[in-house]
Amino acid sequence: MRETAPRREKQTGLREREARRAESGKTKITIRLDGELIEEFKKRAGERGYQSLINRALREWLIKQGVTELLRAELGQLVGEAFASLKKEERTEP
Repeated sequence: MRETAPRREKQTGLREREARRAESGKTKITIRLDGELIEEFKKRAGERGYQSLINRALREWLIKQGVTELLRAELGQLVGEAFASLKKEERTEP
């Protein structure tokens, strides 16, 4: 049996969409979020592109988490060095 033209076009379209998705580096998932949260993102994105807005919000949150952890580590090290320096000065003063 021969494939009909519409079916071939449908398969070609599917392959093209899959190729575009692969190039974007994004993965399709299913996630459950609060309705009010989705509505707020849709409102801010104008009903179009709200998923990209959610993606950006999550990415910014993760970046801030990394910066926060980095700052904690750096501050901890700086405070430790400051205390060590103060102790050294106390020992050297008459």
